[in-house]
Amino acid sequence: MFEGNYKYKTIDWKERLNNALLKTEIEWVANNNGGFVDFLKPYAGDIETLKNYLRFLGFRIKEVYDCEGDWVRLTNGICIDLTTCFCIRFR
Repeated sequence: MFEGNYKYKTIDWKERLNNALLKTEIEWVANNNGGFVDFLKPYAGDIETLKNYLRFLGFRIKEVYDCEGDWVRLTNGICIDLTTCFCIRFR
């Protein structure tokens, strides 16, 4: 399980598989007209924790911007609202 600092934690194959599935779920929701991702909700209170969790899942963050709330844009074009955990891909 994610403990805040993803760089120094060794994970086993089951957790890597789970992380790949969670990353795929975010990508699927964003590609299919967007939506809320429930498993991100526990991390929504703290912006830095949510950013670290997204990095832990394997995403790379391109920028954080303010557009009626704090949003993060990933390098693959997915945008995530850091307060509501709404995901969408802008093309």
